[in-house]
Amino acid sequence: MAPAGNPTNIHTHGLHISGSGDADDVTRIVHGGNCLDYTWDILADHPAGTHWYHPHLHYFSEKQVTGGAVGLLIVDDKFEDALPKWTSNELLLQILRVNGNVFGNGKHYEVFNMEAKKWYRLRLSTVDPLAVPLELRFTPG
Repeated sequence: MAPAGNPTNIHTHGLHISGSGDADDVTRIVHGGNCLDYTWDILADHPAGTHWYHPHLHYFSEKQVTGGAVGLLIVDDKFEDALPKWTSNELLLQILRVNGNVFGNGKHYEVFNMEAKKWYRLRLSTVDPLAVPLELRFTPG
């Protein structure tokens, strides 16, 4: 539920879904203290990928996004069984810029402990209203 006095809604990026009705219609609004259901029909032939969602109600969305109301949406590959087994070693990283500060998964400094000589699938989402390139480094232990 949205906090009282704080209207909101949800918008997705990357999904090939309807932009009307109870799907990804950015004109829908839920007022504080109420609930709003969304129905996202992901078709069987939808491309696999890492997508994201956020509130989209103008005037309120910046405060809600910078408050952490964002997240990742994963559409699995329909050929999941044919993928190499190492793809199940997933690391999720959502980078968010808030007032000039950069957060990884909500932390100032995100650390992934990875094993040497092991393959990983990194799912990455950058949420940056300024679209400023960031540096992503991998350093030994």
